[in-house]
Amino acid sequence: MKLLTRVKTFVATGLATAGRLYAGDLNAIQDAVAAQSDYAQRIDAGTYGIGEVALALLRYGSGEARLTGAYRTDGIVRALGGLYAGQFTTSARDAIAAGANLTPYGLMIFNTTTNRLEINKGNDTTRNWQPLGGLNVSQSGTLKGNEGGINLIPGSGVTMTIADNPGTGNVDITINAPPAAVAGIIPIGGIILYGVSADPINYLLCDGRSLVRVSPYDQLFAVIGTTFGAADGSHFNIPDLRGRVPVGVNTKVPLATNEGVTVNARNVSHNHFLSQLPQQEFGLYTSTPGAGLNHLITGVTSGDAANQDSPAFLGIQFAIRYQ
Repeated sequence: MKLLTRVKTFVATGLATAGRLYAGDLNAIQDAVAAQSDYAQRIDAGTYGIGEVALALLRYGSGEARLTGAYRTDGIVRALGGLYAGQFTTSARDAIAAGANLTPYGLMIFNTTTNRLEINKGNDTTRNWQPLGGLNVSQSGTLKGNEGGINLIPGSGVTMTIADNPGTGNVDITINAPPAAVAGIIPIGGIILYGVSADPINYLLCDGRSLVRVSPYDQLFAVIGTTFGAADGSHFNIPDLRGRVPVGVNTKVPLATNEGVTVNARNVSHNHFLSQLPQQEFGLYTSTPGAGLNHLITGVTSGDAANQDSPAFLGIQFAIRYQ
């Protein structure tokens, strides 16, 4: 029904019946007014004004209504069909004008640039957009495509501090404890056994390569320096363990001692002789005329097969940590 529907059209003659007000007319007016409190009825209108010109409730489109201004409720909003957050790029979000209740504390949006829900933890004038749930971990200020995990070893003594970075939409993560000071973690310069013929993450295979002394190898250079060699004043070498067996350091074997031949540098078959001077008494021997030496044994042959000149071994990679 319509609001206060007309019950009778009166004329100015003052004559019955259209010019006079009767008891039935008053009853009809009362019934029309009473119907406004009938909450079961449906009242249709294109637009309802709400106290001021700028505020209105209107039909926005098929199956959709619109409130032209901000909306506040003292109760719970139940979105049985789902709750939809407004979409903003980072630039559009930051371009929202400052003003009362335009970007209040607790305002939630969906940022299409970072593909995440964000909440304003600041206020209308000083915004502090933070991700709503979860962390976006970045390295050197570059946002990664996928969120990474942070693994802490229980009992290692490593602590992690997470703090808001106001205005950036990110957080600062600080890992407290240098790797060399934590038990159970390989320090910079530490060497591990590795069963793959490729550099592991944060490690380099010990192949004697020459590296620059600046990032990303500056931490390793600070630890080992030129102990294992250097091509010039801006480079340094890492250990070369290819075909070699590491030996513990002592006074006869200083750090980085490198002697002997590598395992793969075997000699081909060759002879060895045991000799003595002519006038020496040394049991039975044979003599070679004109040689100047008498040979006890002649023609001892050293082979070049794979199982000679070295103990049993298994090839495996060594890798040194550089960051």
